[in-house]
Parts: sequence; structure tokens; C-alpha cells
Amino acid sequence: MPNEICPQCQNVLPVTSGYRTWCEKCEWNLGERPTIARPSNLFLRIHQTLNQRSSEALFQAMRANQPRSFLARIALLLAYVVASGVHGVGLALVGVGLYCIIFVAPAYRGLGWLVGAALILFALWLFKPRLRPAPGTLLPPQDFPALYSLTNQIAAQLTCAPVAELRYNFHFNAMIGDYGWRRTSVVTLGIPLLVILEPQELIAILSHELAHKASGDPSRGLFLWTAMDSLAEVYDLVAFRAPTWLAFVNVYNLLRWLVSHCIWALAYLLTTLLWHDSQRAEYRADLLGAQVSGTPAQLQTLNKLHLYILVMEYLKTAQANPNFRHGLRDKLQALSADMPEREYERLQRLDRWMPSFFYTTHPPSHLRAEVLRSNPYPAALTANSATLDFARVIAEVDTLWGMFERQVIN
Repeated sequence: MPNEICPQCQNVLPVTSGYRTWCEKCEWNLGERPTIARPSNLFLRIHQTLNQRSSEALFQAMRANQPRSFLARIALLLAYVVASGVHGVGLALVGVGLYCIIFVAPAYRGLGWLVGAALILFALWLFKPRLRPAPGTLLPPQDFPALYSLTNQIAAQLTCAPVAELRYNFHFNAMIGDYGWRRTSVVTLGIPLLVILEPQELIAILSHELAHKASGDPSRGLFLWTAMDSLAEVYDLVAFRAPTWLAFVNVYNLLRWLVSHCIWALAYLLTTLLWHDSQRAEYRADLLGAQVSGTPAQLQTLNKLHLYILVMEYLKTAQANPNFRHGLRDKLQALSADMPEREYERLQRLDRWMPSFFYTTHPPSHLRAEVLRSNPYPAALTANSATLDFARVIAEVDTLWGMFERQVIN
């Protein structure tokens, strides 16, 4: 393997064709440092500082596998109080509307009905649960029995209810959620990620997503998310987006400016109160998932998530260049299989440069990896288990890749 000399510290650097040459001592040529704009006001700067301190405290607590702290419990309780207040406003509007309809004086019965109906309809429109449709396209259980069987066995290992639906999309991700009025539990798998995973890594990614369901992550619950959606809807309705000095031109503008800033502050408060739980949920999902797939598979999956940009570049090239499409799946799998450890280390070091407060729901990958290494688990379910038909699983993934090629690449 050829070598180079680092121009900054004279360290001897190995050179790998096709990958960036960088120095592990002084981090010369590691990559472009992310630039995070300084917050524009004191309130945001204080929030940034608190988030940074909380990130370090949470990381240390999760590395030691400690339970949720007293302050975190208080923050979650306050989040429910704030969300209850938001829902209470909607109920109050309905109550006032009913009062206008039922108890208004006979001389003003028509006006009472009009005002009451308007208030009730406004409250139902503004504060109704905004139930998103499930993302992606359904995988029929009769056509993908092995994937459903694998998911159900992982759910059994985690002692949680099995998911109702598996879906696919064309993104480099995987997710779990409850959707619709019936709160149907759905796991959505991104085909570009799916095809570069080894069998044990597929167990790892499914275990991580199902661990969110097993741990009962409260920040994903309908009650809290509906409150956030309602605040966003109200803010969009009343937001004052003109220059601030115009707020003082007349009473109407001033009221809009005051109300919109109060709603923004309330939404910001609710988001801040949920920050700890949303971050902790990712650490917990990693640890619970590792109890099923084993810690090495969870770590390998975290590494492969760093390939997002490279995989997307390959797919864009394939769309633009028909000659590149031949054997594209093999190229993607080789991209992940042949990536040297040194390149993974470079990507992890870049991740360390990103300030911890930049992350909202997911902690930085290098911290998640450190927590996993500090709490190692053997695999409880392996791809060569007698209860798993992984040859059928791979055949079903092949079917998904064929659909991806037809619908996206070609």
C-alpha cells in the first residue's frame, strides 16, 4: 500500500485508491468542518448551552445504563402539562360554543347558534388530531411471508406486539410509527438501505425500530404530537411575518405579533421538554435492539448509515447513465463491503465535529456507538437460526430491488 507524508505533522499516511487520504494524528484533510450559525438571540443561545450540557449528561448516564433521571421525569411531566393546556384550549372553545347554542337568550337565539357553531367548527378544525397516512407502499403479507415472520420473531424477543404492516419506500432509512385512527403499527423499510445490509444487520435495523415500540417512547405518542401539530397550525394561522417595527403601527398588528410569539415560545418550550426523552429513546432502542441482534450488528448498521451520501450519488449516476445501471446492486453491496475501516473512522470523526446541540431526535452516531460498546450483548436471534428462513428473506429483498429498479432507476 503506498504512503504519503502528512504536510502538517509529518505522520506517515496510508493511501487507499478512491478514498480521501487523511491524518489520524492532526486530522489534516479529514473533511469540511460543519459550520453552525450562532443563535440570533439570548434565548436561543441559552437553549443551545443547556442542550450541550444535557447531551453530555445524558450520554454519560446511558453509557452507565442508568434509568431516567428525576429531572427528565419532571420535564416529561411538564410536557404533558403543556400539551394538556393546548388540548384544553380546544375543549374550552367547544364548551363556549355549546354554551352559546344552549344558554343564549331567546332574543339572540340565531346569533347564539351562529357564534356557537362557528366556535365549535373552528376548534374541531384547529385542534383535531392530524393523523398522517402511513408512508410508503404496503408489502402484502401473502407475498412477503418471510419478512413478516422475521419481524414477528423480533417482536417476540422484545416482548412487544407484532407490527400490523410492513411497507417500503425509496429512501435510505427505516422507521416505525402508528398511523390512522386505528393507530396501525407500521415499519417502513427503505430499499437502498435494505440491499446493502448483511442478514444480521437486517435483524439489527428491525430490532432497533421495534425497540421503539417495546420501550413505549412517550414523545411519539398521539397526545403529545397532536399538541405540537395544533400549535404549528395555530402559529401558521396567526404568524406575523412582517418586519417587527410594523407590529407597532396598529393594534391588530401588535396583537398578531404578541400572539404569534407566545405560540412560538410555547411550541419551543414543549420541544425542549421532549428533547431529553426523544434522545434517550434512541439510546434505548440501540441497547434493546442489541439484545436481539447482538452489539456488533448494531455497530455495523450505524456505520452503514454513514454511506447515505455515497449511495445516493450511485443512484443518481445510475439514473443519468444507463451503462452504470448494469450490476448496480452488486456495486452498492461492494461499496459497503469494501469500505476500509479507516474510511469509517474518518466519517465517525466528522460526526464528532458536529456540535451535540445540532441533533434534535437522534444523538450523534459516535456517542450512540460508544454507549453500545459500553453495554455489549450477544445475539439472541441470528440469521442462521432454525426458526428463520433467511433464504426466503433474501429472495423477498430481491423482489423489492427489482421493483426499485423498474420504478426509480429505469
